[in-house]
Amino acid sequence: MNITESYLETAEQRPEKTAVHDKQGSFTYLEWQQAVSKTSRWLLMLKERSKCNRRVGLFLRNHHYFLQVFAAAANIGWTAVPLDPRWNETELRQRARLAELSLIIAETDWAEKCSACFADVVALDEAIAEIDGQTESVESPADAGALPFYLGFTSGSTGLPKGFVRTQASWLESFACNKNDLKWTSEDVILICGSLFIRIFCMRPSAGYIWGRRSFCCPRFQPNFACDI
Repeated sequence: MNITESYLETAEQRPEKTAVHDKQGSFTYLEWQQAVSKTSRWLLMLKERSKCNRRVGLFLRNHHYFLQVFAAAANIGWTAVPLDPRWNETELRQRARLAELSLIIAETDWAEKCSACFADVVALDEAIAEIDGQTESVESPADAGALPFYLGFTSGSTGLPKGFVRTQASWLESFACNKNDLKWTSEDVILICGSLFIRIFCMRPSAGYIWGRRSFCCPRFQPNFACDI
């Protein structure tokens, strides 16, 4: 099973329900499904254009575009590699090399920092313009659940960074446990108040979209903002 498998069903059943809200506005489940599908098509276009290796680095701030590209990568069986904006150029280059990245989607004002990563770097502004022009129809690979789809990094306590991978199947098992243990329902609201680079903050909205929840994405940890929501 693919973690994006339920998107179309939710979009058909609850098209006007809010899927994600961030500083840029709100997006319904219909809009979210369409955006993820278009982004999936765009990534496949990039693969043909640049011969990338099905791994995409996400050097992005906390907003819906991070979640959108992340979901699109999962949708087509690719591996998403979140990159920490706090890393300096040397740390960024080390981890990009470790992950064997050939493609990075970066904030437009951060793109220059990726210049030494030996990967094709697409600025977010350029990506948004190209995504808007895509068609929506994309089929997910049948074996997506067994494929590595998340590549993260340890803290590097030995002095050198180490990578780890997760499959969609492993995340889906975690989601099922959370639903059972925490009694999650489709009416729950998810507040993302930490960096999407951190796996736990990326997992929660991914789980929420499966069951039709709303997610609020904070640009950074701001206690007053979080309490007001």
